[in-house]
Amino acid sequence: GFQSVKADLTLLAGQTANIPVQMQPATLQENVTVTAEIPLVNVTQTNPSGNIDPKQFSELPAEGRNWMALLLVAPGSRTTSTNQNAPIPMRGAGGDQQFFQTNIDGQQVSNELGGGRQPLVSSEMISELQFISNRFDATQGRSLGVQVNVITKSGTNRYAGSVRGNFRDSGFGYAEDPLAGKVTPFKDQQIASSFGGPIIKDKLHFFGYQDYDHNPRTGVWTTPYPLFNISKDGLVTTKQGGVRFDYQVSSKSRFMVKGDLWRNWDDWLAGGSAYPSSAATTRETGNTLNFQFT
Repeated sequence: GFQSVKADLTLLAGQTANIPVQMQPATLQENVTVTAEIPLVNVTQTNPSGNIDPKQFSELPAEGRNWMALLLVAPGSRTTSTNQNAPIPMRGAGGDQQFFQTNIDGQQVSNELGGGRQPLVSSEMISELQFISNRFDATQGRSLGVQVNVITKSGTNRYAGSVRGNFRDSGFGYAEDPLAGKVTPFKDQQIASSFGGPIIKDKLHFFGYQDYDHNPRTGVWTTPYPLFNISKDGLVTTKQGGVRFDYQVSSKSRFMVKGDLWRNWDDWLAGGSAYPSSAATTRETGNTLNFQFT
């Protein structure tokens, strides 16, 4: 018996909004349209936090397509250009894992075994980020320092995809290494693509991606002994891929399954004041499988 009310509101990860709406009797023949935006000052939560929304994530540049570097613009972030993978307020002898927790789609996915590390995910699968520097509530995992919440992409009722390439080369005018006295050779080629859409409209959707990084690398050694001051060519390659399916069981229930693969080959030519004998090739593999019923 009341008139219709339309409210347009965009909420990012971790945001809460109170929108008071007054319903009028339908006999008045009036329409009420409510358009609200999240205020710059959050008066409902005390935790210092910032969001990287989908538009920012797709448009802001990040060196090497390292999505962690985008946290530089979040309030309270201690991230630096040389320490992009650990935006933490302090560092411990046991590494950064205890002070930096990442949740992906609400799930804690950090590796708690061995040395531990953060999730190995491609920026191609990420839709938005939330960075909480401190004072987060008990729902945010077991971090001693900061919290990063990641929301991944999913398919919609419209087919959509992307193909992108990022290329860097020392021949584009790089500066000389002040110690080696020459331009250190550097090349990096990154190719990524994604595609998603409906399998059954309004019911079953999919999203898939692939990400390839080919980085020929040259290690230059500058030891106290000229005999060891050599250069050596190597290669770092990273291959990533994954797929996600979302099934709308009912108007109140949804099931999601997502799988990701990660492969890395690194000749690890550190160079610098170490000796050439320190070079070693490593292979790393990371596979994740996540299920979620909402």
